[in-house]
Amino acid sequence: MTFRVERIHAPLVKDLFLSNGMRPTSGTDWLVLWSGPRLRDGIYEGLHEFQRINHFPGGTELTRKDRLWTHFNKMAKTCGEEAFDFVPKTFVLPDEAEKFRAFYATSECLWIVKPSASSQGKGIFLLKDIGGLPDHHKVVVSQYVHNPLLI
Repeated sequence: MTFRVERIHAPLVKDLFLSNGMRPTSGTDWLVLWSGPRLRDGIYEGLHEFQRINHFPGGTELTRKDRLWTHFNKMAKTCGEEAFDFVPKTFVLPDEAEKFRAFYATSECLWIVKPSASSQGKGIFLLKDIGGLPDHHKVVVSQYVHNPLLI
């Protein structure tokens, strides 16, 4: 049984595979491919039924905060806002900057700013002043949830 790790530094994953008797390979005869971001779409087309990858096609539609909000927003329009009342008020900037500024001016809540395509908490901050918003980067701004119900 073989594995391949590419486009990411993942020593823990590599050690886990090795300790379970798997061997590394650089070829195409792998059982498991552990990849970092931007996996080539074509790789899925040539998979054998026994091969596994730690990503799936179109995964960024769920993992990118801006794309996830776009889908929530679209479904709320289709199914009704009340079906999505668990999602805090959210804006994707700079696309919805004017909408956000108008809402911000009339609200007294705390806002959290997150880069649209980052992970592990990098770049997240609480908005103290609207002047602190980045001008040129795509970010997602949401009402801060003080005591979230976590799964």
